[in-house]
Amino acid sequence: VKGVLNGVLAAYPLMIQQGFGHIVNTASLAGLGPAPLLAPYAMTKHAVVGLSTRLRIEAEKYGVQVNVLCPAAIETPLLDSENPSDLPN
Repeated sequence: VKGVLNGVLAAYPLMIQQGFGHIVNTASLAGLGPAPLLAPYAMTKHAVVGLSTRLRIEAEKYGVQVNVLCPAAIETPLLDSENPSDLPN
């Protein structure tokens, strides 16, 4: 969330000043619906989706477009990791 926010804070004011621009943030399908056993991950992706969809409305009047990409599961080590030992299976 901090990386996305810092990127927006760096680029958005410049885009407003020039009167155009396009911000594309990356979240996850987990930001659009339930993600079992991935609550912290899903929470951060919901935050990116919320920021992006709200900023889209505000930015329109300045000529700035805002989109958010929400890819489905990608084969990464995150999906291979085991649950913490204190979490029931």
